[in-house]
Amino acid sequence: MARKIIALTGEMGSGKDTVAKYLREKYGAQSFRFSDVLRTLLRELELPITRENLTGLSQALRALYGENVLALSIARKASVLPADTLLVIDGIRRESDLLPFREQGEIMLIYIDAPLETRFERIQKRMQNEDEAEKTLEEFKGDHELETEIQVPLLREKATAVIDNSGTLEELFAQVEEYLEKLAVKQAL
Repeated sequence: MARKIIALTGEMGSGKDTVAKYLREKYGAQSFRFSDVLRTLLRELELPITRENLTGLSQALRALYGENVLALSIARKASVLPADTLLVIDGIRRESDLLPFREQGEIMLIYIDAPLETRFERIQKRMQNEDEAEKTLEEFKGDHELETEIQVPLLREKATAVIDNSGTLEELFAQVEEYLEKLAVKQAL
């Protein structure tokens, strides 16, 4: 049986981290987030974790070491996990991010969707990046034009499932459950 790999994509603040956490807690999934490598490097360099710095570092690494440098790093870490481990890849930004995982199992791309205003409210509350609390709606809209963000909406057409996250957490998790039931993903004991 091939490993099941759930690849999460969606625009900023759509709920990818929330779904990944749910899958870890309920299904015992092992998750990897693309931005974790970038955040670790920024902390080591004692630079602020801002959208601008995350984007700049991502572009620099990909320019120097290839488009898939972050995906290859995650794929190497994932390759040592037992074959029956549900794998969650959080933060797919472009179709090429999926390539290193193709030989590891069956990839299911899930696009998490939510309205722009809802996502803006979420990023201000979560404070994942140091610049989010002070960001205006116009600045947030501008962030969608960054190189790391412009291909994300295109992934909606490639997704195995699109999940609407404009409601409650219960509604979000019900949609996740419905999708996983179709895939025969088993809950962790």
